[in-house]
Amino acid sequence: MIGYDASRGVIRSWLFDSNGGFAESVWSMADNGMKGQTTSVLADGGVAYSTDLLTRITDEQFTVQSVNRTIDGESVPDGEVIRAVRTAGE
Repeated sequence: MIGYDASRGVIRSWLFDSNGGFAESVWSMADNGMKGQTTSVLADGGVAYSTDLLTRITDEQFTVQSVNRTIDGESVPDGEVIRAVRTAGE
């Protein structure tokens, strides 16, 4: 879910997974894209933090990457860069 939070003047998003975990992000503009500061509660009750980067490549392509990640206070490697490409509809 993505929405505008008028009380804080920011874009926020929420993610829920089928195992019981969930995440909330607060988004801001960044170099050629957006940056989300994310707090997650894992299905096992652990807590994770990350910075999520959406970077525009063209009008039809962008990348997403999760960086500066921690789980229960321990650093974990950055996520891989994922490239998304818009495809023509039917």
